[in-house]
Amino acid sequence: MKQRRKWIRDQNKALAVIHLYCEREQKLIISDANTSTDAWELLADKYASTDIINILKVKKAFGKARKRPEQSISSWVAYMKSLASQLKEMGEEVAQGRIAQRILNGVGKEY
Repeated sequence: MKQRRKWIRDQNKALAVIHLYCEREQKLIISDANTSTDAWELLADKYASTDIINILKVKKAFGKARKRPEQSISSWVAYMKSLASQLKEMGEEVAQGRIAQRILNGVGKEY
């Protein structure tokens, strides 16, 4: 019984944290969620997109990205890694060598 109360308390805390970071629209989506897992799944269903059009958009961004002159190298690398991560989340694996190649090709001749 004690473990169940602790689990319920932890669930309520986690759900409260999710609510804290949500905007009004997201709060409406998760208003019927009883657990943090329910809330997370409702948000994922709404915002996680793996349809072919979004996959193609991210692939295009990954393939055509170029470092902006004012952009730091660390910011550039983080951006490229985030695109690769998005593709992975969509079920499109990107090899580490391909990521490195895109990072190097996108920095320009000054590096």
